[in-house]
Amino acid sequence: ARNEGPYFLRGHPRPRVGDNSTEEGRIFLAERSPLTFADRIARPLLIAQGANDPRVKLSESDQIVEAMTSQSIPVTYVLFMRGTASADRRTT
Repeated sequence: ARNEGPYFLRGHPRPRVGDNSTEEGRIFLAERSPLTFADRIARPLLIAQGANDPRVKLSESDQIVEAMTSQSIPVTYVLFMRGTASADRRTT
């Protein structure tokens, strides 16, 4: 599934972050996407995702986890159901 973002950068200049509305922009973004290079991940990875994170959609984490899993690359996926990953940390 293609991300229709940039949902958290509305109003920012597209040349700075990439323009997914053009073929050239989609190529530019794909060349820089971690998903493009998932097969190069050489160490186990921990992904902590907040179910309601406004900056990183759940589908983004799902995609990288799927890419790693399909390549038999070790990944631990922790999903925090309340808010963002950082908001779920308990303080003592």
